[in-house]
Amino acid sequence: MLYEVIVGAFGLWYNANLVNDEANEKGLSTSIHRYRGKYCVAAGSFSSEKAAMERLLTVRRTGYVFAYIINK
Repeated sequence: MLYEVIVGAFGLWYNANLVNDEANEKGLSTSIHRYRGKYCVAAGSFSSEKAAMERLLTVRRTGYVFAYIINK
């Protein structure tokens, strides 16, 4: 199973791009991809839930308190 840390999901690419740029400025390595009709700003994919949780805590400490994990 693959675990992905999502910083945010948006209906418009423009909004996802703004958050992606902001996250990169804060030192997070993120990318944008489509998932279930949304533009998702992802902060990494992990094969273990533990690694994903560690990354999620790092992301939340940078101010993205609503970040979450999805299972793919």
